[in-house]
Amino acid sequence: MAERYDHLLCLLPFEPPYFEAEGLASSYIGHEIAWWWKSSQGDGPAFRARHTIPENAPLLAVFPGSRQGEIKRLWPIFKKAIEQMHASIPSLAVAIQVPASILPILEKNLAGWSIPHTLLPNNSDKKGLFAASTAALSKSGTIGLECALAGLAGIIAYRANPISAYLLRRMIRIPYVSLANILAGKMIVPEFLQQDCTPEKLSNALAPLLTDPAKRQEQQQELSRIANLLGAADNTSPSDKAAAILLDLLPA
Repeated sequence: MAERYDHLLCLLPFEPPYFEAEGLASSYIGHEIAWWWKSSQGDGPAFRARHTIPENAPLLAVFPGSRQGEIKRLWPIFKKAIEQMHASIPSLAVAIQVPASILPILEKNLAGWSIPHTLLPNNSDKKGLFAASTAALSKSGTIGLECALAGLAGIIAYRANPISAYLLRRMIRIPYVSLANILAGKMIVPEFLQQDCTPEKLSNALAPLLTDPAKRQEQQQELSRIANLLGAADNTSPSDKAAAILLDLLPA
């Protein structure tokens, strides 16, 4: 890359040193997702009213995945964890967001489910959902970063194919999978991976976040620092920063 490019625009603050060490000039411009979350806030009360979710009910936002394989592995675990939490938190409400292609699978699975729930396609008033929610149960991936940037406390869970997990563990050297934790250099958002991804562990970790405001605030304060690291506190968007750098690179 250093031989072929004049300049690299980086979305994450820890990236430039890796490329600069190889002689490739690099600039950190911030992450566009952080700017998108900063640009406007969702209307939590309106979201609850629209979906008949009681104003004071703890609301769990659930993001079980975007592919059928993920749903097959994760949803039964997530569902059982929710049922365990509901047994101790009877007022618990649930909002589940998945791609439109996955909706029929979950609609069939949830037929007759006694726990109050709202099933939504991806990007259907996502900011409203985040603003209305008390905590989040999310699979590992970009959605975990969005929860962090929205200041929504929660946990990360994932269970991959055992063979894939075995190979990845032999290659990966970082201690975390969540970008929020990688940026912080410590465990801010609890991660439950592979054998640790069990209904009992998920429900035990989520229950305090749903019922204890101080516990939520503790995580939210850390998440706010991560959002600022990714450019949420900047006055200039990543796109404008990129444009300014490119204009400087153009010949006079």
